[in-house]
Amino acid sequence: MEKLILLIASFNSLWVSIVATVIGIIVGVLLTFIIFDESLEVAISYKNLHLKLRDKIDIIEKKDISAIYMENKQLIIFGQSSDELDREVIETKEDTVPEAFNHYQYPWNEKDPFDSQYQRWVLGHPDFPENINALLYAREHALKENKKKNTKYLREDLAKLGVIIRNERNGQYARLAKVANHEN
Repeated sequence: MEKLILLIASFNSLWVSIVATVIGIIVGVLLTFIIFDESLEVAISYKNLHLKLRDKIDIIEKKDISAIYMENKQLIIFGQSSDELDREVIETKEDTVPEAFNHYQYPWNEKDPFDSQYQRWVLGHPDFPENINALLYAREHALKENKKKNTKYLREDLAKLGVIIRNERNGQYARLAKVANHEN
């Protein structure tokens, strides 16, 4: 490594600066494209929301939404049955998000409207069916091992069963949506 640095230092400093600048610009442009591809794009209209993340596009009708709020830079959208329709990190100024949703008359909330319904999950929780307890156990294990992709996929699986999760104080807090299919 030392020989490489000495070789670079032996070149004309003007050319090294120009080459380094060009390489920096190219890397910067590539990183910008990657960041934009990895960021949630939200298009709001009076009828629906278009949510685009990577190659996935979700369209949520306004009439199907009961509440929208932000928590830890995540945009969270609840359906009419208090189920979680979408949850993704949104990279924007937090104060512009409520303004946009309020402008289009969406049901914006400053905090989770179902806050009081969450329960601390423990293994074998009596209020949750066995299949949900098994998924919550697997998710807790993934959280402890810092397996973020597994944690996200298990959250999505639980959401399909009508289970909404919040992570607080190194634990999972969960609630059931009003109308949920727990027998899957």
